[in-house]
Amino acid sequence: MIRLYPLHILCLLGFLVLNIAHLFSVKEIVKLLPNAFLLQSWIPIKGIYFSGNAVSWCLADMMFFYAMFPLLAKLLNRGGVKKICSWFVPMLGIYFFIMVFLPSAYCHPLLYISPAFRLIDFFIGMLTYKVYHEIESKVWKDRIVACSYAQKSFIEILLVLFLTVTIMAVPYIEMRYYCAALWWLIMPEIILYFALVNESGGVIFSYLKSRWMIALGEISFSLYMIHYMGIPVLHFIFNKLGLNMIWQAEFSVSFLIILFVSYLVYHYYENPISSFLKKKLI
Repeated sequence: MIRLYPLHILCLLGFLVLNIAHLFSVKEIVKLLPNAFLLQSWIPIKGIYFSGNAVSWCLADMMFFYAMFPLLAKLLNRGGVKKICSWFVPMLGIYFFIMVFLPSAYCHPLLYISPAFRLIDFFIGMLTYKVYHEIESKVWKDRIVACSYAQKSFIEILLVLFLTVTIMAVPYIEMRYYCAALWWLIMPEIILYFALVNESGGVIFSYLKSRWMIALGEISFSLYMIHYMGIPVLHFIFNKLGLNMIWQAEFSVSFLIILFVSYLVYHYYENPISSFLKKKLI
């Protein structure tokens, strides 16, 4: 609420300004109400969960995840491995049963968008942290850190190759499988590895911790929230100016402009407002 909701409201206002000519109908205004309160992802209708600034659907999911976090953390901390498996494994079984037999038309709105289904992703993230915490306190972490730079680089390249192959396989896989479950096979391992090596990774880790990559990471959420509206706006402006660029050139120019706008939004809106709200509310 402190960091992301103000950015959501800014982007929603931007959407209203850009689409003012189409928002005079009651139907269109009603569609935006769940979006304003970050409830749109609960309604499995594309015109609603992709209403306003379409990419904001993920914020509705995050809102639910963090609301559920205290309960999930209590379950995770009080239960041992057997107790956690006793309810998490059946939950996964139910998920996979639904995933296999769900009609195709509902795969995207439920398996990909719905906070209730994507809560499993969030909990797998929590489980990954628990594994990290267990490994960190044992000699396993020391063994990983003690690996040579070449060995760590080899592991990192393998992980990136695995991720690349997974991404390339997506067009050949039915939507119901890649909407979420496919990524459970690779993302926890990548996150866990880079958390464990911390400040002493290989070649890819060295690249990721460079100053400019960290700077891009800071503005990445502003970039995510702005890009969906920015691309068509810039395309319209280029056409009006008679700039008939090949798509590669238009993509590059658009990316640099949106990146610059994201930098401005982060440093002069997102960061100052979140700092102000933290002082007032925490």
